[in-house]
Amino acid sequence: MIVAASKYTPVPGPKERRSAAAPQVLVKKQRPTQMTNAQWVDWFNSELRSGRSLDQYFKAKKHAINQSIRKLARKNWGKRQINKSDFEWKFEVPTALYHYWKAQDPHFWDDPANLRSLRRDNDDLTHCIAKC
Repeated sequence: MIVAASKYTPVPGPKERRSAAAPQVLVKKQRPTQMTNAQWVDWFNSELRSGRSLDQYFKAKKHAINQSIRKLARKNWGKRQINKSDFEWKFEVPTALYHYWKAQDPHFWDDPANLRSLRRDNDDLTHCIAKC
């Protein structure tokens, strides 16, 4: 978020930002696991055969995007265009989803047919994309 401050706006100095006392937290250090060259080669070959780590990575990414879409849908529930405004609200989507479709097609977000199909195919995005 960007906020502009004038010379009369009270801005806290570096001493005012600090809290009274930081909590004492003990973190147990774990010894780093050292793989021998043969162990690493075995892991690499099994990963090439199964793709387990890559599959877990993609599942986590998809879950994160779905969660961010649902969060935006809850935020935009019941949002309507103000007819007296000079501006038009087109859509509000998570950054990862925006850049994914932008990489697929540079003019994806310019085409109303794409917005309609994305809105139709994903129930949560109906609240994040205006009717075209």
